[in-house]
Amino acid sequence: MKIILAHKYFYRGAGAETYLFDIMDLLKEHGHEVIPFSMHHPRNERTSWSKYFVSHVDFSAPMGIGEKIKSAGRMIYSLEAKRQFELLVQETKPDIVHIQNIYHHISPSILDVCSKYKIPVIQTVHDYKLICPNRLFCNGQIETLCKGGMYYKEVLHRCTQHSFSASALLALEMYIHKWMHIYDRGVRYWIAPSQSTKDILVEYGMPKERISVMYSPVDTTDIAPSTTTGKYLFVFGRLSEEKGIDVAIRAMKHLPKQRLIIAGEGPQKEYLLRLARSEGVDDRVEFLGFVKGAPLKKLIREANLVLMPSIGYEVMGYSMTEAMAASKAVLGSRIGGIPEVLGSVDKRLLFTPGNEVDLAQKALVLLSNAVLAKRLGQQSRSWVQKNLFPEDYYARLIELYKKAMKQK
Repeated sequence: MKIILAHKYFYRGAGAETYLFDIMDLLKEHGHEVIPFSMHHPRNERTSWSKYFVSHVDFSAPMGIGEKIKSAGRMIYSLEAKRQFELLVQETKPDIVHIQNIYHHISPSILDVCSKYKIPVIQTVHDYKLICPNRLFCNGQIETLCKGGMYYKEVLHRCTQHSFSASALLALEMYIHKWMHIYDRGVRYWIAPSQSTKDILVEYGMPKERISVMYSPVDTTDIAPSTTTGKYLFVFGRLSEEKGIDVAIRAMKHLPKQRLIIAGEGPQKEYLLRLARSEGVDDRVEFLGFVKGAPLKKLIREANLVLMPSIGYEVMGYSMTEAMAASKAVLGSRIGGIPEVLGSVDKRLLFTPGNEVDLAQKALVLLSNAVLAKRLGQQSRSWVQKNLFPEDYYARLIELYKKAMKQK
């Protein structure tokens, strides 16, 4: 089978990219030909297909008026992406296209190419951009402003980057895509990484019968179970507002004998550095920047606890499942897909979202009982092995591919 995997980034970064490369490897191991489509970027993995990638753009960089207008057009409907993608389709003649996050940098213009050549499309949902311009998060908290297609409310509340113009642009993008029915027409089935994700998508109007719940796979064969008692609390992932890293920092006031290590990059980094200083815990909070591969696995293994302090809806959380696979007890907020996983292991692994006191109290229970923490870590690894086995995921994914290919 020939499969195009489309995603805006082609390097290992956040959870969506981890999923992309894991699925690519899984499909290749089973003899399928996998063709990537993405955006040019200095950090990209090498591939012979990069000649078809779209040009690089950084929406966070300063732009002149002309550049802003051009970028806005690209976000809504990129003719460059459409042209490049059609050339790729003409050369490869794929059986199916599996998209991830294509918004902004690529745009859904490529879906019209798939429709033209009658190629079925599957999409894995990695956030809530399909139903809300700012992914159900506004000014530090979960929001329902956009329910019923009321995207203009996000503009009034300046939900995107606390900016009227940025919020207006994303709202316009949503209105145009909604009017075009571009995702609804172009995608045959969606994959939700948790039941919570599917429930939210359906609540906001997406068709229940076209959404399959499939927990993202984790291969434990390359992740050795931890046997150490640990040296610190550990948080890793994107440093953005909805991840709740500030909650973990504030909790350190109630954990005076503990250290917190934070691995990751993102727009909140400077704010989090200032917060650690203002809370008087900067001598016990260490920022490492982006870490991956063997160094990241070592950091997980040597942690006392791994924290998942999100205050926004997590679709699943690779940080959580990777740590669980290493036999680490993960303490997570009771929100989105997190309790669906951690609650299945033990409800003592959950705390109230945004509540640093509850986080600290739950952490103290585990920090003061190494036997309990070790047992919950072992149970976590067993849960991952039972529920996130890559071969099981592969079987369900291929079944969905074939189902989509049978439809006209």
